[in-house]
Amino acid sequence: GQGKTCTALRLVSSTLRRNGETGRVSAKDQCVSEASLLVLPLNLVSQWRHEMNKFLRTERLRIVWFVQGKDVRNHTMDDLCEADVVVTTFDFLRNNKTYQDHVECALKGRPKERASLAAWSRARPRRRECVLEAVVWKRIIVDEIHQMFDRPTHMRIFLLFRCRAAWGLSATPSLDDERAQHLYSLMTREKAHHPNLLAALVARA
Repeated sequence: GQGKTCTALRLVSSTLRRNGETGRVSAKDQCVSEASLLVLPLNLVSQWRHEMNKFLRTERLRIVWFVQGKDVRNHTMDDLCEADVVVTTFDFLRNNKTYQDHVECALKGRPKERASLAAWSRARPRRRECVLEAVVWKRIIVDEIHQMFDRPTHMRIFLLFRCRAAWGLSATPSLDDERAQHLYSLMTREKAHHPNLLAALVARA
């Protein structure tokens, strides 16, 4: 009830590309999207759908939902790159068998790591299979991010993704113990920063 969802949707709507602009942009031949990827807890999908219908002109947006197995079959990689918003959940990314089989088939046995995902996205002819982790996203927004920090499997999934900006939404962030170190995952660098930087981040943000 503090307006986190509304605030995030305002960010998304205020930074949509203008009419006529394409969603896919070229960066070393990788699949780069101008879409915002929303990664939600499973129990908040319906709430976000309601809030999107309430606050956004959804008829003007290209929204792709990746929360069920049928969503994998009904979309291509072009749909992801041309979307304005793509919505998924950690439960889907980790547990949906249709999606897991789909990604395993696409990667042809290569490990599901950042390097192999990037190599897959650069392959020619351009891949059509939807692999969310292979896209370089404009923005990733993780709702209830403190839950992700508490679940190592979710953290590993999140660290597979690449994006130009990452937002974590939480009304109950963990800032008083070692879990605060997870805030580094929202920064550009992946290795440890100077400890004074973390202290300043916690104090000011």
